[in-house]
Amino acid sequence: MIEKEFKTRDIAYECDIDVENLRKYLKGRQEMKITTMLRIARALDVEVGELFEKK
Repeated sequence: MIEKEFKTRDIAYECDIDVENLRKYLKGRQEMKITTMLRIARALDVEVGELFEKK
């Protein structure tokens, strides 16, 4: 897999998600709906499962 760097605000924009909510999701302070996971995965061009892989 090709590693890419993304800025939180860019991902939030692509997913139409408030940047503060995205930060909460990423820090584990807020659970996200499956639809939100799908939007993030699409924006990153990855499978949903890849969002949970540890590097």
